[in-house]
Amino acid sequence: MKHDFPVFLRNGRYRVERIFADGGGMGLLYEARDTFCADNRVLIKTTRYDTGPRTRNFKYTRDEAEKFVESSRKILAWEKKVLVRFRNDGLNNIPSANNYFLDRSLTLQPAYEGKAGTYELGEETLDREPYLVLEYIPGDLLDARFEDEAFRGDLEDNLLTLAREILTIFIRLHRSFELDGQEAYFLYQDLKPGNVLVSQEDYFTLIDFGGVTLRLGGKTTEPTAGCITAGYAAPEASGGNEAYIDARYDIFTLGATLWEAVTGVEPASLGEFPTLDPAALRAALDPLADPAVDIATLVAEIADPAERDDPHTVKAAVGFAPGSRTGRALYFSRVPVPSGDGPLYHHIGLYAYRRAALERFVGLPPGVLEQRERLEQLRALEAGMRIDAALVDTVPLGVDTPADLERARRILAERAPTPA
Repeated sequence: MKHDFPVFLRNGRYRVERIFADGGGMGLLYEARDTFCADNRVLIKTTRYDTGPRTRNFKYTRDEAEKFVESSRKILAWEKKVLVRFRNDGLNNIPSANNYFLDRSLTLQPAYEGKAGTYELGEETLDREPYLVLEYIPGDLLDARFEDEAFRGDLEDNLLTLAREILTIFIRLHRSFELDGQEAYFLYQDLKPGNVLVSQEDYFTLIDFGGVTLRLGGKTTEPTAGCITAGYAAPEASGGNEAYIDARYDIFTLGATLWEAVTGVEPASLGEFPTLDPAALRAALDPLADPAVDIATLVAEIADPAERDDPHTVKAAVGFAPGSRTGRALYFSRVPVPSGDGPLYHHIGLYAYRRAALERFVGLPPGVLEQRERLEQLRALEAGMRIDAALVDTVPLGVDTPADLERARRILAERAPTPA
């Protein structure tokens, strides 16, 4: 997906100037100017479809692709309703939703290559992309502030302020009410640093309400049931229980976010793989047969060309000797490494540590390369620790979107034993 800015939307009213935030999820946030209102700055959110496993939804037929597009768009319409409801209810430390309109998509391609050949999306699909206009709050995303020396120099006070502001929002979301004769309340569900905006005055607010879900009758509801992020998700949300979380889940995600701020380690990079093959889990121990290895991990050869340049697919530079399934990892990056002809390897964020190696690792300060790449395993390499990788055949499915969740449920259901 490429943009040639400026881009105009809504019959020229909004002049889109740059991407404000792109966390790799289902939402993309632009910075724009409202030419009908004194050229004021605004944020415009839309849906993106081209990251990670979501690209698979375009590899079959036009009908399947358009169904996926329509289901994804429901989340943005839902986000508008959530923001309007809680702003009207007096929750002022969240962005206001100023406008909502349909226009030509900036994130869809007119044509895709399916298994049966090239197909074109219908004009109605391309011309009816929803856009949500939000008030502009100058600042940075929280994960960018983690590297700011001034922010870290006053880390304790900043994190206390962050916790207070986020809890203020959570308390309001969690207030119960009766709906259809049942207890109901809202869950934020997807707290992570990429969803927190830090203003220039170190004021904290949540910038993404697309994952907010309604809990009704003991479970969360569509269209956002199961919108969780690996690493920040509480353990009780695993194993097909994503729809049965409660208010405690939001508190866990706040804890995971604070933990990342303190340690500099991104919990999402540790992975959450409900379809992990037990054989792959055992393979993670194979490199530790060599006593010189401190940490073991997994890689799989990249087969999907889209993963090659996807910054959310971490690549491992490993040279496997002929016939060997284990090798020393020399580097990890979000860009394709190494260059030249030959396979690229998708790093699977699962680690096996020797006890002494783990004790040493948690005591290390963040590394220079770690902070550049936002990959905590580089901290170990920079400190001279050795990481070896075992080669496995497939990458387990990570659960980051409702579509991922449904796919994982289907896979797990197929694997379940048939009752006698």
